[in-house]
Amino acid sequence: METNKLSIEEKILKEEKKNSTKISFLSFGLILLIILASIYSLFVGAAELNFSDLLRVIFEGQRGMIYNIIWNIRLPAILTALTAGMGLALAGVVMQSILKNPLASPFTLGISHAAAFGAAFAIVVIDLSEFPLLSFLDGFYLPSVSAFIFSQLAVIIVILISAKQQASRESIVLAGIALSSLFTAGTTALEFFADDLELASVIYWTFGDPGRT
Repeated sequence: METNKLSIEEKILKEEKKNSTKISFLSFGLILLIILASIYSLFVGAAELNFSDLLRVIFEGQRGMIYNIIWNIRLPAILTALTAGMGLALAGVVMQSILKNPLASPFTLGISHAAAFGAAFAIVVIDLSEFPLLSFLDGFYLPSVSAFIFSQLAVIIVILISAKQQASRESIVLAGIALSSLFTAGTTALEFFADDLELASVIYWTFGDPGRT
């Protein structure tokens, strides 16, 4: 019996070591891919740059149009995209830990769709001229604030559902899918009643643009 127990423990340890090795290689590969993609993003855009342009800007401190493109447009966009990606990954990990559900994420639980609806609601429905108290929120900040409020509303709904003892992992995901469908339908309805400028703003906001940072 002891021999069998030791052999089982050895198999478990070997399997864990094998899995940790795979995770290490995968993490290294993903980090390398992110670095290569970030470097590639410095050269791709409306104005194509080459490696010599990048070297002149970094080491010679050459200022001008190329300097502004790299330091004021593309590099902030790359850093914003990396920060947003890390934020989404962290949000997924936190949700999976809190809800104890490996399927939990901002997308499967309808939170991202709620944020999109909030932004569309702010663009199409809210008129700041009718709300003087909100005048400090110009057209740039209002969609983001509204998206945050509606996303938090979706989070509260999901937490209330998961707080019930009868709620299973599957029911939480199904509730998230229902929320996604509800907010997606609301966004579609707002797009239907929006004018051309509002519709373009909603679509542009939904796609996202780190280049505006």
